[in-house]
Amino acid sequence: MRITAKTLAATMMAAGLTTTGMATAHAAVAAPAAAAPAAAKASDVTAQSCKGNPGSNLHLTRAQIKTRAHSWLGKVTYSQSHYYCNGYGRYRQDCSGYVSMAWGLHTSQWTGSLLNYSHAISKNSLRYGDVLTRYPQSTSKGHVAIFMSRASRGRVVVWEESRPGTKAGIHTWSKSLVASYSARRYNNVR
Repeated sequence: MRITAKTLAATMMAAGLTTTGMATAHAAVAAPAAAAPAAAKASDVTAQSCKGNPGSNLHLTRAQIKTRAHSWLGKVTYSQSHYYCNGYGRYRQDCSGYVSMAWGLHTSQWTGSLLNYSHAISKNSLRYGDVLTRYPQSTSKGHVAIFMSRASRGRVVVWEESRPGTKAGIHTWSKSLVASYSARRYNNVR
């Protein structure tokens, strides 16, 4: 029996449970492995499982970026070859796909191409929704995480897709780790 988002929502309502945030079903959808991450195709996913990506990059408030990023926490397992679908669209399940989704980009980017959608800032200027990125000139490796807050002794709290086999999570980075990253701000943050 195939359960659609509509059927699930009706069942939950009948049971007296909330359907907030259940407008679409969540689904991890396999995509073919490639040397470089492939762009998402709307035809790869049924309309019942995923909302389409925005037609152009969104202009978002920091609160909207945080809400979008929160939608993956504890749910989406890191993968460079799979895509996750929810009410925000279909994005690759790695660190740069996570940032692409949170920022409302029209498709999943890779760590280096996120430079085209952001600008450098000082680490002292970091605000939630900005990112910390490593190897920003690299086309093949690197990492990016969403800055959320400062902690004691120069540490910071980030939300990230950190490595294969783990889910998007909240992590505290040490001062020395932060020192090895560059700070960037999304060009379309309001």
